[in-house]
Amino acid sequence: MVNVCYSGNAKMFDGFLISLLSMVRHTKETVHAIILTGDFSSLNPAYVPFNEEQRAFIENTLRLYNKENSVRLIDITPLIEQEFKKCANLKTRFSPYTLLRLFLDQIEDIPDRLLYIDADTIVMKDIKELYDFKMGDCFLAAVRDAVGRKWVNVDYCNAGVLLLDMGKIRKTNLFALCRKRVETRFMFMPDQTAINVYFEGRKAFLPCKFNEQVSVKEHTVIRHYCSVMKLWPWLHIINVKQWEVDKMHEVLNDHYSDDILNDYLTLKDQFVKQEQPRI
Repeated sequence: MVNVCYSGNAKMFDGFLISLLSMVRHTKETVHAIILTGDFSSLNPAYVPFNEEQRAFIENTLRLYNKENSVRLIDITPLIEQEFKKCANLKTRFSPYTLLRLFLDQIEDIPDRLLYIDADTIVMKDIKELYDFKMGDCFLAAVRDAVGRKWVNVDYCNAGVLLLDMGKIRKTNLFALCRKRVETRFMFMPDQTAINVYFEGRKAFLPCKFNEQVSVKEHTVIRHYCSVMKLWPWLHIINVKQWEVDKMHEVLNDHYSDDILNDYLTLKDQFVKQEQPRI
């Protein structure tokens, strides 16, 4: 069994569908997914919660591969309103939904071992290898950030893939400290920076193959399509997501997961037509 968590709004349906579809394609394990959502429509009209119709369609898709697969939707708007009334980091270039992972210690029935993954990911090999990674006495495990390890700190980690020992984390106030820092202190990458600050000395370092942020390698398990900086032929940022299929081909020349993306396009059309998923 693999317990996995995502966070986002209704617009992240495509990312969740692709990431989870690729995950169940590559493992025999039962996958129990949690999707955290919330209402930030006061900041942006597009920031409406992920909804039950979307949840049910993705769950039914996953059950085409294993009848025990499940998707649980948790709306934590009340927790957001309680702790982030005047948050310093709600209006940044990063989605406020990245902050939701910092509330995991406040949610009932969260499993002790949990894999958090950003929506802009494709799983390329069996996720069980990552889920079974031994963290020792550490509270979480993560891959060093492709950019941050050069410009911030050699041990600065990317928070897009986090293996969490929630049993240990719940016994501390580390997520509470992260939330307080995010609420009161403006930061460029708020939740990621807060996690790096307060989990210093308590994080294990994962091999790059579990959160490959630049390009697909032979042993890549998760390809994370986050923003990357390119120096040649000029300094520029490339930000292509896996649901932008044409850009995946034309900009990244990435055809590694075309089978997944072709099925995603078929499924997306079925969802729009309010049909049951079939592949």
